[in-house]
Amino acid sequence: MRGGAMRSILIIGTLTLVGIAGLWFLFGDSTEVFELLYSSPTTIRIERDTIDLDIVRYGEKKQISFRICNTGEVPLLIRDVRPSCGCTEVRWEKRPVQPGEETLIFVTFEPNSLGRFMKSIEVLCNTSSQLLRLNLKGIVLNLSLIHISEPTRLRCI
Repeated sequence: MRGGAMRSILIIGTLTLVGIAGLWFLFGDSTEVFELLYSSPTTIRIERDTIDLDIVRYGEKKQISFRICNTGEVPLLIRDVRPSCGCTEVRWEKRPVQPGEETLIFVTFEPNSLGRFMKSIEVLCNTSSQLLRLNLKGIVLNLSLIHISEPTRLRCI
């Protein structure tokens, strides 16, 4: 082999090892990394990837769920579900979802600030993109601060 070809093979091999080591570092257990790297991708259908919670009272918890159906021919492996913020908690059944079956990702949102929000939840799984993004949106109001003493009429000027 010539020097250039050998150098290319060495670079590709090194990058592959670094990538696998990075996945292992990020996701922990080497068997789980192996499953993600070598499991066949599946396809899914999501009932809705964004849920509008509309108005949420400050201090109130909202609980919702995302329904995911495995439309592929191999089991769906959900490795991790990561909310973008500490005000959002997630739960899911940590088992393979067989073809044709559905699973739910349960989300509890407890706001820690007022105003409009858009929160994301990343689902790491064995689909072709390997990352699915779910979203929550709405507005948080402190309704105890709103007080109307008499009926108010609004007029167009």
